[in-house]
Amino acid sequence: GACVVGGLFVRSFHSEWGGIFGGLRVTSGTPTGDVYTMLKLLVQAVPGPIETTWLEKVAMGFSLVILCAVIVVVPLAYAGALAVLWFMPLTPRAQSRGFMGCQVLGAWAALDITLVAIAASALGGSAFGVEALVARMIHTGEVEGLSNLVTNVLHTDLVTFDIFLDPGLLLLVAAAVGLDVVGVYMNRGVKRALAVHR
Repeated sequence: GACVVGGLFVRSFHSEWGGIFGGLRVTSGTPTGDVYTMLKLLVQAVPGPIETTWLEKVAMGFSLVILCAVIVVVPLAYAGALAVLWFMPLTPRAQSRGFMGCQVLGAWAALDITLVAIAASALGGSAFGVEALVARMIHTGEVEGLSNLVTNVLHTDLVTFDIFLDPGLLLLVAAAVGLDVVGVYMNRGVKRALAVHR
């Protein structure tokens, strides 16, 4: 649980803009990248004052609540429930019910899935990561002609975007792996205990 909470506040990954766009940001004194914690990533998903309909804002807010629940709240509840099963002397019936609750929480805890998605978007690079998505948008979208002209004439990209993982992400990885390993260990222990009491 402490790793999940601590992992929300540590620098997990950062982004960098490159190409002509990145160069223009440097010359204007604007940072070419941004640093992200998991908490900052969630906060930036909050609907802002942009021109959206109330229905879009409600949908974005609902999505944010779901994300916070499956990435933060449910993993913390799962860790707490596992701790209760581990440390509290319970009757076999209470163990069985607690174990079923832990299985539900474990199924809905999506911290590990979120970390895999972040790692894939960063490590996928030009093959299938965010870098590939930005490249496809630039080279096949509205600015395709300008992008191809810049690439052919100046031999550089109009825009590039990269995501890099930072060591702080390891705290969240440790939390996700720890929850999964303890969950599997508890699963085996409770099944053995229930088999003995039948």
